[in-house]
Formats: sequence, structure tokens, C-alpha cells
Amino acid sequence: MLLDFPPGNRVEPDRPVVYREFLTGALYLDRESEVAAYEEVWAGLDAVALDHDQSRRLIEKISTEIHLGEVSA
Repeated sequence: MLLDFPPGNRVEPDRPVVYREFLTGALYLDRESEVAAYEEVWAGLDAVALDHDQSRRLIEKISTEIHLGEVSA
């Protein structure tokens, strides 16, 4: 999760932080290079992600296939 903080009353807002949650704890990454790496990955995922309507159609298609037993291994 990429955390961005509003400026509030500050001249400069706090820098973004990457928050990673695990089964037994959490990790906060705040170095510029770490945050930049996650921002780059996020941008790549965002670029290939389906839009709202495409996602809905895909979910409906898979749901129908599952209920009709048409999913092949």
C-alpha cells in the first residue's frame, strides 16, 4: 500500500511511505528509491488493468462459467 499524506499546515507534506503487511508483522519503506520502485510497479499494473465495465463483464463471465461447470483445467 502506498501511503500519501496531505500537507495539512505544513509547508512541505510528509514523503510517501510504502506499507507492507505480512502474517506476523508489517514493514514501512520510506527511502526514495524504495518508494519509486513501488510507484513504478503500480503504474505498470494500472496501465494493464481492466476498466470498471471490463472488470464487471469478466467477473460475470467467470461466475457464469463456474455455475454452469464450464471451467476447464
